[in-house]
Amino acid sequence: MPPRILSKSDDISYAYRIIIEGTLDPALLPYLNDWDISYNKKNGKVDPEDENRISIMTGPIPDQVALSGLLDVLIDHRYILLSVNRIPFNSINNKNNN
Repeated sequence: MPPRILSKSDDISYAYRIIIEGTLDPALLPYLNDWDISYNKKNGKVDPEDENRISIMTGPIPDQVALSGLLDVLIDHRYILLSVNRIPFNSINNKNNN
């Protein structure tokens, strides 16, 4: 079961940048409400048909339980986690307001 919908309106001070191998399943997008999702190739060039594509997701997570739930969903969908990094929440707010 997917985690609850995650939104920037939650009262949090940190966000996470999660990088997975492959392209994120579109069925998961509604659960990552207000998240920035981008795709890139491991060597820096983007090719939608390339199997070396990675998905970069950046957004708010209110607590460790929600983070664990999201990571469980990604693992259940057989994604390979490349990195999970906590970043200041205001860094994604500033990026989106420019």
